[in-house]
Amino acid sequence: MLLDTLKSRIPEECGSLVFVADTKDCALVYMNGEMKKKVGLAEDDDSYIGKKCHEVLREISHSCENCRSCGGCDTKRFTNVLYHNEEHDEYFRVRWKSIEVEDKILYLEIADEVTEQIKAQEDTLHQLKRERVLIRCAKTLELKLKVKDAINNLFAIIGDYYKANRTYLFEIDYQAQTTSNTYEWVAKGVTAQLDNLQNVPMEATQPFLDMFNEKGMFYISDLDADVSKETSTYRILEAQGIRSLLAVPVVKDNEIVGFLGVDDPADNIVDFDLLTSVLYFIQNDLEKRRVMEQLERLSYEDTLTKLNNRNRYNEVRNALKKRPPEKLGIIYMDLNGLKKANDTLGHDYGDKLIKNTAKIFKKVFGEDTYRIGGDEFVAILVDAEEAELAEKTEKLREKMAEADIEISIGSSWRDENVHIKEQLYEADSRMYEEKKIYYQKNDIKDKLQ
Repeated sequence: MLLDTLKSRIPEECGSLVFVADTKDCALVYMNGEMKKKVGLAEDDDSYIGKKCHEVLREISHSCENCRSCGGCDTKRFTNVLYHNEEHDEYFRVRWKSIEVEDKILYLEIADEVTEQIKAQEDTLHQLKRERVLIRCAKTLELKLKVKDAINNLFAIIGDYYKANRTYLFEIDYQAQTTSNTYEWVAKGVTAQLDNLQNVPMEATQPFLDMFNEKGMFYISDLDADVSKETSTYRILEAQGIRSLLAVPVVKDNEIVGFLGVDDPADNIVDFDLLTSVLYFIQNDLEKRRVMEQLERLSYEDTLTKLNNRNRYNEVRNALKKRPPEKLGIIYMDLNGLKKANDTLGHDYGDKLIKNTAKIFKKVFGEDTYRIGGDEFVAILVDAEEAELAEKTEKLREKMAEADIEISIGSSWRDENVHIKEQLYEADSRMYEEKKIYYQKNDIKDKLQ
């Protein structure tokens, strides 16, 4: 009997999955115990005999595209292939050849499951890939870039690794009960959302915080399935077209102070290790860069008034000298009566007077304001219209009068022959002419007050 002959020729306990089929009609004639166990048959169950191989095996260890039993297998040497059963995510090393038994040409297939080995190899390769990405991230942060540029470059690397639409950092302001998107990278063709996600109420991200507290990190694989449509979180994500996301929390002193997110990842979607490793780099680098920027800001900031100081003024003046703008407006302002205030009311009062003057000056002219001496202030308006300069000058006089602060002002505006040094001299001279009127009005002889 054919079955007995095959049982005698094929070791039953070989550890592999084995079956034999007739090449004429694909009918099974033999399966060993391992194969029976794999397809759910009892060891003594031979009911499979005569059935088509693909009906019994159900693609468990058998790939019809590789099988030669139907078309006739004429190779007498084993042919090898690695087969991946996607339905069960299993891998098999499959070998087949033709054998002759009792004048019949039969198809012999031997399969060994190698899922663990293949996945171990995949894990190793994946780990190497992740390490390469981390090295790229570290090298990016070593570059002498501003915080924004460094983080954007870093986020581009992360976005490429996950084949994502967007990578971003949210930071939480517990005092204001808001969260804001502070850094963002978007893939080509994807609309940036950073400007739309400032000062978002905490309630919108509270579900995220709850999940962070529960799981430490999370993956929303399907917005409709994983997030309630009644929540503001769902509405915000849907409005941006986000269907899935990865997120890990930023923790400082045991408190969640923000989170790093990746929208619509298409690759490496269960790899949180990269995000958590990168997060360590980001937190350290952000802190370091913020300290450096704080030091730089202090070198440019007047400690009393918080206006730009003379160092920054000289730097801007030199830059405008090298590259004059199309239009330039200058305001030169001097505080009247400071010496008298210091002499009669004390220097603390004088400092308070300077601070109040600076506050109004900055409120009218914005960030491009400078304290260049004890009671001297300058505003530099690049590409401003003449009418704008006149309007702001008038507003400055009104605000100072309301605060009972006396000042002298000189201005210069050009849209031809723009020259920062000449215009500063013009504005200073005009301010001094106004100052002389103040001297005469108050009968002050000491002009170096």
